[in-house]
Amino acid sequence: IKYPAPLHMTLTDRVVELLQELGGFKKDDIILDKKRGYDHGVFIPLIIAREQADIPLIQVSLSAVTANKKDTAKRNLRLGAILSGLRDEGVMIVGSGMSYHNMQGFMNPNSKQKSKNFNDWLLDTLKNGNDIEDVISGLMNWADAPNAIDCHPREEHLLPLMVCVGSEIGVKEIDEIFKNNGKDKKGNKIKVEVDTKEEKIISYSGYAML
Repeated sequence: IKYPAPLHMTLTDRVVELLQELGGFKKDDIILDKKRGYDHGVFIPLIIAREQADIPLIQVSLSAVTANKKDTAKRNLRLGAILSGLRDEGVMIVGSGMSYHNMQGFMNPNSKQKSKNFNDWLLDTLKNGNDIEDVISGLMNWADAPNAIDCHPREEHLLPLMVCVGSEIGVKEIDEIFKNNGKDKKGNKIKVEVDTKEEKIISYSGYAML
């Protein structure tokens, strides 16, 4: 499969600028890979949506998956907030993924109900939250949702959604949510410290920007 969309170099520079100015990343912490082609998470949805491949784009990797699922979700939500200003500059932030991605469970008939349980929770969280604060708080605690780990043993196919949701608000606003609205497993609010230490963005390319 070929998807020869041109690379948007000006947008690349702008993303690097935002990561440094708003994200606290140092220049050496940002890896510009000039050899890697578009990830399947980029070209599969785009070849369907825009077969002409005539819109310049770049792909940006997710913030790396770690053993701490809440922290991983938080960092990807915050990545979206860092990039949120691009929406006002005519840039579309596109996330691709699935609400179910368990390679061992795809052919298991018992997975159907588990997938439905988690998908219902996800839709309810996104559609019926009172405001963006509720949505972000819910997504931070996604691993506590019904059958969450059955559906996402590794969450890289769910995290692009976090980036897109995070892009709804700015960095200051999302940091305030992290401080005030984290929840423990019993649903009690806990204070979540905002981690702005330097860290390379090194994971699978889970979303594109057009």
